[in-house]
Amino acid sequence: MAQRARRLNPFQFLPSEFFSFRRRKIFQEFSGFGKAIDATLGVSGLPQSATGQASILSGVNAARLLGRHLNGFPNRELRELLSRESVFVKLKQRRLDATFANAYQPEFFKSPLAKHYVSVSTAAVTAAGIPLNDIAAVRAGRAVYQEFTNSYLNARGFSLAVRTPEQAGEVLVNISLRHDFTFYEYFLSDLVGHRKSFDRSLIEVSKLDRLLKGICARFDFKFHTLLVTSDHGNLEDPSTKSHTRNPVPLLAFGHDAHFFTRKVRSLADITPAILEFFER
Repeated sequence: MAQRARRLNPFQFLPSEFFSFRRRKIFQEFSGFGKAIDATLGVSGLPQSATGQASILSGVNAARLLGRHLNGFPNRELRELLSRESVFVKLKQRRLDATFANAYQPEFFKSPLAKHYVSVSTAAVTAAGIPLNDIAAVRAGRAVYQEFTNSYLNARGFSLAVRTPEQAGEVLVNISLRHDFTFYEYFLSDLVGHRKSFDRSLIEVSKLDRLLKGICARFDFKFHTLLVTSDHGNLEDPSTKSHTRNPVPLLAFGHDAHFFTRKVRSLADITPAILEFFER
């Protein structure tokens, strides 16, 4: 099975600059480092979104806290954890300006269920009192939707400028220049992985590669650092609809990239490394 998974791995098939297994050139160009980090968090079973994301955004091993991996939305215990330990809360306490670059559709703000069925990222951001972006922010270039080309939103009648992945990357850079810390979340790659569509997986890897290319083309890496990671494995093995127990990548670019690849060994190490980075 392991050999079959390697043959199917979409990251092996594309001429990707960022996600190939031979990315030495792009790392040299943007002072980058990469390593595999643990997403299992020392807990049996398959890693899941709620505990993986909570671990990334709190610095606490959320799976060990619950004694299991939790999928989907955070439960009460994880929401309470994020209200205390969210990286956004901690940065605000240090008088640093953090933002969540994603945007929400109007239905989210109108639905009475939105308060109860929020994602980990939404809970982490709102715990710090950071306002959530709407579609007007996307139109003004102050936010990027989770489907970053705006094609999905236009299909729903919003009439926004269509962006290439590279242009979406430029928008994210412009947003980051106005803040000390910017977080952007992308999860269509996870949805494609669950559908076991190898062709769609190739498309998603290519789009993500182009998004990162757009970011790196505009970043001044003497003064900024870019981190890329995932809450669990999935897309790398289209032979299964489930998540995997594989390590996930931590890609870091910029003058301080090596600081993060030295400090981070698992998902729960990311927020502590970010906080230490700002305290140096």
